[in-house]
Amino acid sequence: GEDGEEEVKVFATDGACRACKFPLTRGVWSGAQAGCDEQTLTCPACGTRYSLESGEPLDFLPGDNPVHWLAKVANEKNGPQRLAVLPTRVSKSGAVYVRLPENTIID
Repeated sequence: GEDGEEEVKVFATDGACRACKFPLTRGVWSGAQAGCDEQTLTCPACGTRYSLESGEPLDFLPGDNPVHWLAKVANEKNGPQRLAVLPTRVSKSGAVYVRLPENTIID
């Protein structure tokens, strides 16, 4: 940012996990960690972890606990798909703007 202000980065998705179709309202965000500057979002229902920069699945249906294993069995035939990450902008006043896909709003 300008004048020593820290740049605010906001991510927006369409809100549904591509692996299990569960809403991501309770998704777990992980920021930059040692050796990795990627910010991620993990689905609490199936454990799939997505890059918030690109939407790419980084860990698809890991099956690392009984609930995640069941989600893996039920959904693995669908294959990995990118999460829809929408472009955002934060104004100087702090308002967040999200660019919606074409034809989202019909007059």
